[in-house]
Formats: sequence, C-alpha cells, structure tokens
Amino acid sequence: MNPVRDEPSQPSGANEAASVVEFGAGPVGTVPLASQTRGRRRRRTDWRIGGRAIDRWDYRVLVGALFGAGAGTLVSVALAHDPRSILGALSLPALWVGLLASVAYAIVRGRPAGLFRLKPIDVIWGAGLGLGMRLLQGAMSDANDAPFPVTDATAMDSTGIGLAAGVAGPMVEELYFRAVLLVIIFQMLRKSLGMTAAGATALLASSGSFVILHAVFGSLLLADALQLFLVGAACSLLVLLTGRVWGAVILHVVYNIVLIVIMAVGAAGA
Repeated sequence: MNPVRDEPSQPSGANEAASVVEFGAGPVGTVPLASQTRGRRRRRTDWRIGGRAIDRWDYRVLVGALFGAGAGTLVSVALAHDPRSILGALSLPALWVGLLASVAYAIVRGRPAGLFRLKPIDVIWGAGLGLGMRLLQGAMSDANDAPFPVTDATAMDSTGIGLAAGVAGPMVEELYFRAVLLVIIFQMLRKSLGMTAAGATALLASSGSFVILHAVFGSLLLADALQLFLVGAACSLLVLLTGRVWGAVILHVVYNIVLIVIMAVGAAGA
C-alpha cells in the first residue's frame, strides 16, 4: 500500500493575510481598504473650517495684500494731485489695479472652498442690507432736515462714472477687503484664537482698513467714518456667516446705487 501523504498545511500567517485581503476587497458588506477610502474622501466645501486651498493662504498673502493696497494708494494719491487732468482721471484705476493685484495673487496661491459661490439667498441678503444701511445713513445724517443731495447733471449722464461709482468700485473693494483681507486674517488666527475671536479680529481689521482707505482721499466727519465702518462691518459679518463673498458685494453695490439714484433725482428736479 502506498503511504498516505498529508498535504502541507498553509502557515497561519498566510491564512490571516489572505483573509485580510479578501475582507478588504469583497464587493458587499466589507470594510474598504485605506487606498479605497482615500479615493472617496470628500472635498472641503467651506473655507472657514480649513482645507488645502485655504491652508496655502499664509503670511505671504497678507504681505502681498498690504503691499498691493499700499502701492496702489500711493500711486492713486499722486495722480489725484497731479494738475494734468488726464493723469488725474487715472487715479481711481491705479488704486483698483493695486487692489486687484493682491486679489489675483491670493487666488493663485489657492481658491478657498465656497468663497466665490453665489446663491439666491445672497442676492436677497445683500439687497436688503444694502437698502437698510442706506436708510441708517440717512437717519444718522438727519437727512430729513438736510438739503436734497444733487450732483452735476452732465456728470450723471455719464454711464462710465455711474458704473465706476456704483458697481466697479464696490466690487473691487469687496474683493480686496472681504475676500482677501478678512479671510487671510481669519485664517491665520483661527487655530490659535478660535473661530469667534478670529472672526471678530478680522471684522475689525477689515472694516477699519476700509475706513482708512476712504480717509486717505478726503477728510471724513465722525458720522461719515462711523457709517463707513458699519457698512464694512455688515459686509464682513455677511461673509463670515455665509462663507461667501457675493452677498457683501451686492450689499455695497446697492448701498452706492441708491445714493446715485437719489442724486440723479435731485439733479433732474433742480
């Protein structure tokens, strides 16, 4: 009789390894492997809680923002005081170039998740708060007893001036002060101070800088400075609460457009 030979048994370690592979690769009711989990990891949708893009916004973005605004302001002020009218007309575009250069550099570094998304509710909040802030400005300046605001009729006939004052200017300012300056200060302080303290600090810095920029180009009464600070604070708060910048842009545009319309009505009735 031929002796019966036992089949060599597989080492227990190999059995365990095989079972682990089968456990991770099974189609139903199995635990996914680490490589599979990484492939299905969800992208961040809110820059306020961090993410790869917003993590690239560091001190370099802050320095770039301050340098761009500073350079643009210096050139703009110099052009504004130049006696040649053609150079004076370039004052505002020079400021916008400096501010937009800072925005462009920040976006090249990383595009924060959700910051530039637009939702219908942003239009509602922006338009409503813009009208509300203009009404508040009228109450603070005692508009009922003041002369009706008017401007030169020929100036109001200029579409370019109207767009610059009512649309382009607010958009550039909000992209700089709220989409860059506010966000970078919040990002740099969020981990060390917490979200609430970082948000409050960013709001104060962004709103205060907004007032300072306007004061550079002309003296401001205390009531005017306070109103500008409140507009900046409302825009900042809107960005911090929603995580999106377009509500602040719409607020600022509506705030300016209402005044332009009032001045146009005053010019027509003068």
